[in-house]
Amino acid sequence: MEELHDRIREDLVGLENRKLRDGWRIYLARIESELAGCAVLKPIDAIACELKRLFVVRHLQGLGIGSALCEYIFTTAGQLGFNLRYC
Repeated sequence: MEELHDRIREDLVGLENRKLRDGWRIYLARIESELAGCAVLKPIDAIACELKRLFVVRHLQGLGIGSALCEYIFTTAGQLGFNLRYC
C-alpha cells in the first residue's frame, strides 16, 4: 500500500509541474485524511478541455468517488467557460 501511495505522490508532483506550466487543474478526492482519487482537467484551447488521470484508489472503488470526480470536473469546466460539447 505504501508503494502505491509513493507512486501516486510522484505522479501528482509531475502533474503539479505541468499544471503550473500548461494551465492544468488537479482535483483530489479525500476520505478524511486519506487520498481517495484524482482527476485532472487539461485545457486544449479556449473552448476545449480534456479529462486526464482519473483514478480511484483500489480499496475505495465502488463508492461513487470516480463518478463524483467526473461530475465535478464537468461542472467546473463549464464554469471556466469550456464548451462541454468539446470536453
